[in-house]
Amino acid sequence: MDETIRQQIAVVIYIRGYQRAHDGLVPTVSEIAKGLQMSRSHIHGLIDACVACGWLERLPRRARGLRVLVDLPVPTAPDGAPLHFIPVLAKPVSHGEQHG
Repeated sequence: MDETIRQQIAVVIYIRGYQRAHDGLVPTVSEIAKGLQMSRSHIHGLIDACVACGWLERLPRRARGLRVLVDLPVPTAPDGAPLHFIPVLAKPVSHGEQHG
């Protein structure tokens, strides 16, 4: 899967999970950037791409003015609580790599 599409999906899942965890409140761009460990400018670009694809809708003149238009599954904790902070963009470490 293309990296940009994967990042767009991560943004939509993050927003949806955040909404479920916060009684429908949409996260700010800063919260999305922090949660996905990306820059705010990169998140703005991904949101623009999601709007162009029809995955998100901008709600003009509203703080946190985004609406999710697609239904993507949101991972949940064992107790059923929605998870919105998951490092979905982290690349798996192969067995031969070492970190330190």
